[in-house]
Amino acid sequence: MKTPQLVLIAEDEAINRMFLVKIVERAGFSALEAQTGEEAIRVYERRGEEVGIILMDLSMPEKDGLEAARELRAQGVTTPILALTAHSSEEDRSLCLEAGMNEVLIKPVQIQAVQDALQRYLGSPAS
Repeated sequence: MKTPQLVLIAEDEAINRMFLVKIVERAGFSALEAQTGEEAIRVYERRGEEVGIILMDLSMPEKDGLEAARELRAQGVTTPILALTAHSSEEDRSLCLEAGMNEVLIKPVQIQAVQDALQRYLGSPAS
C-alpha cells in the first residue's frame, strides 16, 4: 500500500499557510488547508485516507492545535502530526508530545526542516 501523499496544513495565519503550501508543493506534494483546529478535524474526517501528514499550528481560534491533536488521536487517527509553534521550551514540547503529536517544528519554520520532515514521513512524492 502506498503512503498517502496529501499534507494537511492547519494554520490560521494566511501568510504562514501560503508559505507552507509553497514548501509542500515544491517538495512535490499537494496540500489541504484549514484555518482552525475544528476545520482541520472536519477536513481530516472527509479526506483522511489521502492525508499522509498534518502540520498543525498550536495557536488557532475555535480549537487550538493541542485540542485538535487530542481529538484526532481519540478518534484513532494515527497519521503523523507535527506541531508548528514559536514556543520552544521543553515544557511546550512535552505538551505537544503528550497531546499525541509526533514532532515539534519551531517557528519561524525553516524550509529545510519542513522538507526533511516530509521526506521522513512521506518519502518521495508519487510520480
